[in-house]
Amino acid sequence: MNNPIIPEKTLIPFLNFFNTGTPALALDFDGVISELKQDPQTASIDEYCLQVIMKLNKILPNISIISGRNARDLESKIGLENLTYIGNHGAEYIKDGKLIQQSPEGTDLMIKSALDYMKSQTLEINGIFHENKTISASIHYRGSKDHDNTKIILTKALKNMPNINKLDVFWGKQILEIRPHSEFNKGYAIKQLIETKKITNIIFLGDDTTDVDAMVQIKKLRESGMVSGFSIYVSQDNEMNENLIKNSDYSINGIKDVRKTLDQIYHHFKSSY
Repeated sequence: MNNPIIPEKTLIPFLNFFNTGTPALALDFDGVISELKQDPQTASIDEYCLQVIMKLNKILPNISIISGRNARDLESKIGLENLTYIGNHGAEYIKDGKLIQQSPEGTDLMIKSALDYMKSQTLEINGIFHENKTISASIHYRGSKDHDNTKIILTKALKNMPNINKLDVFWGKQILEIRPHSEFNKGYAIKQLIETKKITNIIFLGDDTTDVDAMVQIKKLRESGMVSGFSIYVSQDNEMNENLIKNSDYSINGIKDVRKTLDQIYHHFKSSY
């Protein structure tokens, strides 16, 4: 597949890609079904998207929310049963109402130490939010006045962050993610989802660099013949992230186009219900 940027055109040619049944749907949260917020705590699911997801939940084999947020946070913000909530980039999920976390022993203390240090190095920056997710941490700086300068300060601080040799760092849209060395990322989450739910068709929507792993995994599984599927890059304000464009199959712009896309998926497959 190529990556056409056609938000105003129909998704039907892509939906006709599935000839063996309805697809599962996997969605990132922030920037996909929720507007990006300076304070991530204030983010909420777009009401229109929520209503369509409720309808899709009746006709698709699985709907999953895969996010850097923790799984309980996702569950509380969406509030729908029978969805699969996967948090911390695949390192945790909710099963039968119970939170399952997969992380090396001592991760919580290591993350707390790292985040406490980063807080101490950014005390004078207004509009920055430090989020401890127990098995990972996020530093959101969308609310800072000077994004470039804030990134420079954070980059310098990383050099002396405790346990830096045991941690991975990832940059997204005005966000710095800190995680322990592990196999967990959204590509891992997609692969586990497909295997455990016995998914044969899938559509994934993501908007940031941490979503690339999921997009790459879908391409890999598709090329191996294990699954039919494609990924959609949700850009913001027509931004052009080359890595996301390269690894996705289709591009749309913002939540307005996400609404249209979810609508098209519903109307295309509702007759199969």
